[in-house]
Amino acid sequence: MKTLPSVSIIIPVKNPGKIFERVLTAIYSQAYEGYTEILIIDSGSTDGTLELITESSKIHKNLKLFTIPSSEFGHGKTRNFAIKKSSGELIAVITHDATPVNKDWLSNLVQPFLENENVAGVFGRHKANEDADIFTKRELNQHFDGFNRTPPITHYKIEDFNAYSADKNLQMFYCFFSDNNAMLRKSAWEKIPYDDVNFAEDQKWAKAILENGYIKAYADDAIVFHSHNYTMIEVFRRSFEEAVSFQIHFQHQIIRSLLDLIKIILFKIRIDFSVLLRAKELSLSKKFFLLFYRPLYNLLRFFGYFLGSKKRISAVLYSKISMDYKLQKEGKGRRAK
Repeated sequence: MKTLPSVSIIIPVKNPGKIFERVLTAIYSQAYEGYTEILIIDSGSTDGTLELITESSKIHKNLKLFTIPSSEFGHGKTRNFAIKKSSGELIAVITHDATPVNKDWLSNLVQPFLENENVAGVFGRHKANEDADIFTKRELNQHFDGFNRTPPITHYKIEDFNAYSADKNLQMFYCFFSDNNAMLRKSAWEKIPYDDVNFAEDQKWAKAILENGYIKAYADDAIVFHSHNYTMIEVFRRSFEEAVSFQIHFQHQIIRSLLDLIKIILFKIRIDFSVLLRAKELSLSKKFFLLFYRPLYNLLRFFGYFLGSKKRISAVLYSKISMDYKLQKEGKGRRAK
């Protein structure tokens, strides 16, 4: 019987709150029969997380804790640091608020690597948390349904570079990757590590491995609970930062024109209204509130995408972020994030 590959599970943390205990419990309950270790990289928690990890490490000897100053955190940089410290052939990467749904999560992430030695990275499905609103649940399901095929493992490889290069939307589809719930082959990472960027380090990595001839896979049955209840300000900031990142790193404009912005907002209003009409679990008063709240929410959300897609705005902001990052590294400032 062939020995299963060893797996290192990498988790960057900072003040995750009570949910992290649930995350650790779900990881410890995995049925994977190969060797596993857990590497936690804390960047300044003050909420009792360090105490939780210390107590947990007394029971689970394969848990390792590393601490770094919050000023040293970087999405790609910190993950690279952890992977260098790891011993596994495969590296599972999740976040401190991503909870494996069942005991087969890790085995299902590993499976694509067993099927094809050219698979460099695998990502899995996100399922909205129980407290998520009906719109978030619907959007997450639709998003990952777009990658789903039968059987549950789908392989993505660039077969036609001309077609890939000519179609920006196709590129972005191929490059989607989420290290909220993913696994990397360490030998591929050694050749192509993460870039130290402010946003979309996972999708930049996926782009790099695909363009170097590797395969990316999607495992629909490797599922974590992961979603956010963003405020209006938070959703504006996140969409703005995402659009800036896509403009800078992928030369992709999420929303190109004011007309496109108007069209997508009207489209979302129509879809949300339809969802509300069918939502039997919501009270009439809740539906009435959402009827006014959701259009404003989506206005801020997609206006953030629109502003961040503007080349001049994204270039100026990226320059500022880079300068802030440089100052922060020199101990003279705080990184914008």
